[in-house]
Amino acid sequence: MKHIIFFVSGGLLGFLAWGNHIAFTLLSPLLFLAYFQIPKRAYMYLFALGYYLASSRGLLFGTATYYNDFKTGLMLWSSVAFVVSLPWIIFWSNEKKKRYILFLFALAASILPPFGFVSWNNPLPSAGLIFPGTGFFGFIFLLLLIYIASYIIDKKKEIEPFKLIYAYILLLSITACGSILYSPKGEEINAVQTAFQYDPDKPDRLKDYMRITKYLEIVQLSKENEILLPENALGFYQESQRVAWETMPDQKTVFAGGYIYHTGTNQYDNALLQIDKNSTKILYRQRVPVPVSMWRPFTEEGAAATIYKDPVIKIGEKSVGVLICYEQLITYVVMQTMFYHPDRIYGISNLYWSAGTSIEQIQRETLDLYGLLFGVDIYFSVNQ
Repeated sequence: MKHIIFFVSGGLLGFLAWGNHIAFTLLSPLLFLAYFQIPKRAYMYLFALGYYLASSRGLLFGTATYYNDFKTGLMLWSSVAFVVSLPWIIFWSNEKKKRYILFLFALAASILPPFGFVSWNNPLPSAGLIFPGTGFFGFIFLLLLIYIASYIIDKKKEIEPFKLIYAYILLLSITACGSILYSPKGEEINAVQTAFQYDPDKPDRLKDYMRITKYLEIVQLSKENEILLPENALGFYQESQRVAWETMPDQKTVFAGGYIYHTGTNQYDNALLQIDKNSTKILYRQRVPVPVSMWRPFTEEGAAATIYKDPVIKIGEKSVGVLICYEQLITYVVMQTMFYHPDRIYGISNLYWSAGTSIEQIQRETLDLYGLLFGVDIYFSVNQ
């Protein structure tokens, strides 16, 4: 019975913390607190498993739609949750004192590859609501809160853990009010939101042309001179597309996602391109495409991964971090980008396959949390 209680409790936490409202992400650090207080390794694993299954619930229905097969979606969703829960039991001990040290190893393992390639909904970015503008120190402050709360529970046996949890949530809710006052403002960029139905894995030149024509119309009507378009807005980009973009006004610059084939191979780059009236250039190639469905390690097919390349790029005088879809959820990729102090973040996604799920909301929440924490302007363009 206790096994079920811990599993359901973790699931409830994951469900509430992610995909509802950004304020609810304040609940997510309770996963860390649970690590210190749950008395058995098996209970901790079930709690973490419930958390990851519930918080990644959009993956179940999204991948089922992507593959047109519910069984495949179920297998991928459950297997990823099983894997990313492992660090929380590998680095666990019956001895409380050891847990205070092992926690840091569990956290690091959950962020860094190989677990880091598939681990998302990490509680760390919720520090952006509590300690806005503090950057990497915000992570440290959040962890100190968790350590202090756990220490008080251990030392003051007469304090019921649930009462301390309630106090913890209240404290975070009050401190989070500061994030409302800390809202970075930057130059205006038109981050376009669309709802076009197109599958990038099934290229259709006629449909690509019709979609690009619609995007071009959006660009021409835009009041802003810089326009950010979603992931794969250009389809499989070819130089023949230049003809369409030559009709743009001189002052307009478009940043758009597209696939770039590797000559003579079956591989491609999921990239961000810069387009103006006279030229096109590749700005960024995705570091971590979605494993399995896009990135297929040790093969010469699918999307190529650059892993650590180009954490930031230069656009004019601005330092820009680019995060394409899946990268927005991968903690180490975002942390690598923030280490180089970008002036702004361009986030692009094509979520045609996840309509009606929590995935877009979670991507927005994650980007906004990092934006608050590091004082960086976030521009998010999505096709849903």
